Order: sequence, then C-alpha cells, then structure tokens
Amino acid sequence: MEQTGEPRALDRYAVENGDRPSRWSGPNPWPKILIPYACQREVQITLCISPTVLAPLRNIRIGINGQPVDYEIHGRNRIPTVVIRTTLQEADYSILTLHTPEMVCPNDRLGNGDLRRLGIAVSDVVIEPLTLR
Repeated sequence: MEQTGEPRALDRYAVENGDRPSRWSGPNPWPKILIPYACQREVQITLCISPTVLAPLRNIRIGINGQPVDYEIHGRNRIPTVVIRTTLQEADYSILTLHTPEMVCPNDRLGNGDLRRLGIAVSDVVIEPLTLR
C-alpha cells in the first residue's frame, strides 16, 4: 500500500513526496494505520520507514487490533523497515497501532523552523500472506 494524498486522521501529517511518498506520525504518539484486508492465516507486514529517521525506532511498540505484537527492525543502513508477523481479522479490516513514545521537533535537531512533533515517517506498507506449513 503506497501513501497517497487523501486527508487522514489527526494522528498523521500530510503526505510528503520524496523517493517514496511518506507520512510522519504525530502529534498523536499512538498513530493508527488501517489495513483494509482480511486473511485467515498469518501474514507478514513490512513498514517501510523514511530514511530520515529523527526518533529512535528501538522504543516503538506495535499492536494489531488492540493486541501487542513483536517486530524486528531491518535495513538499518539505507531504508529501515519494521517487520511484523501477525494475524489479521478473518472477515474485516484490521488496525495497526504504532506507539512512538519519543516525539521529535525537527527544529530542535536541524534548526530548520519545522516545529511539528514527529514520530516516524511510514512510506509503503507491504502485506504478504505466509505460506501454510
């Protein structure tokens, strides 16, 4: 799922175009991502994170439909990704929640006049069903 320009809830900023369109989380430290798919088996969800990471990824927490899930961080050099193995709702959409406890003001780090409170910028969301064993 690619980030697009439609309005979103107040827990995400407007889409920003770069190598890949992305959206910063904030000012809400509990931003949500709608997963508009249902699946009857385990899936892998990969969140592609903007290479401009201001807040540490190691402190985030992730939940699916209100339940905490484990994740791994990959690709630390070029494009970080957050990889989750989980189950989705079997007959309806799912809600992925990111908890980004460390929000950052870009002006404090970069002196660029950007006073927004930012968490992490998510570009593509890749959802792949895992094969049955």
